[in-house]
Amino acid sequence: MASYYRMPDLAGFRDLLATKWKHAMEKLSVAHFVFVWLLMPLMSLWVPIYILFQTQLWPTVPVYMAWMVYDWKTPRRGGRTMSWYQRLGMWNHFRDYFPIKLVKTVDLSPDRNYIMGSHPHGVLCVGAFSNFLTASSKFTEFYPGLDPTILTLDGQFKFPLRREIALATGGVSSSRDSLEWLLKNPGKGRAVAVVVGGAEEALDARPGSTRLKLLGRYGFVRYAIQYHCCLVPVFNFGENDLYSQQENQQGSRLRSIQGKIKSWCGFAPPLLHGCGLLAPMGLLPFRSPVTTLIGKPICCKIDGHEYGTLPSEELVIKQHSLYMQGLVDLFEANKTLHGNFKDDDHLEFV
Repeated sequence: MASYYRMPDLAGFRDLLATKWKHAMEKLSVAHFVFVWLLMPLMSLWVPIYILFQTQLWPTVPVYMAWMVYDWKTPRRGGRTMSWYQRLGMWNHFRDYFPIKLVKTVDLSPDRNYIMGSHPHGVLCVGAFSNFLTASSKFTEFYPGLDPTILTLDGQFKFPLRREIALATGGVSSSRDSLEWLLKNPGKGRAVAVVVGGAEEALDARPGSTRLKLLGRYGFVRYAIQYHCCLVPVFNFGENDLYSQQENQQGSRLRSIQGKIKSWCGFAPPLLHGCGLLAPMGLLPFRSPVTTLIGKPICCKIDGHEYGTLPSEELVIKQHSLYMQGLVDLFEANKTLHGNFKDDDHLEFV
């Protein structure tokens, strides 16, 4: 009886191995991101104390503290971006985990400055981080001549060691001095992203939510008029789908507790869950696509308004309304193309 020997499918095995490896690298890159932004702040508080009192490396702690004092104003003076860190290959794995995609709708001239309102906040601002603070989305290739950055909580730069990573990515403080410095230096070619909804909006981040914290938030519009910038609406479709979060309505006991924590710390911890590194549930976001659309600019160089002077409230409210309409138009034109929304889903401003 003849016997037959079947050759193993080596090509298929290599493809399977490559896929497994790729998925593992993607998970590790996202785990790195979650660790840096959620867990490292806590560690950066007690690790220096341990080194100071329990190891022979204790002299490094006062030296680093002296450095922090000397470097205290850097987050308000344009930061200290390290382009090699932004170009690391792990950010490509980070992008592919979801995946994240940047969509250009119009050209933006490098002869202007832009304040980009990023919506929604989501839990961790994944879309805004990937597009404005890493090279993975190729923002500078879409918009040559523009230098992107993002404003983040000033408290992010008060954690030892952790602040150096925040600065390396290109993040800067969300303070008045910081924004003014960016818009004045060098005077054009800035793309400053502002996550307008802030930490409070993160508490409404859940799949299907269209609620945006935008009413009464005039600060970014005021600066755009004062320094003759353009306002650009940005919408991250899928940002709210990355975590499941317990719903807590305004006025609830839980929301009240979270509000008090936010007033003390600058942020409020949402009650959420995603997937785990090795388990079904954990702190990693779900694998769900995020598509970032950058809309049409709204020019805020108003005839008769002198550069550097504060605009009237009437003018600010008018430009704010134009910005809100631009954001609505961007959402309505793309909600069924890039998001998990239906025709009868609309933005809700609070």
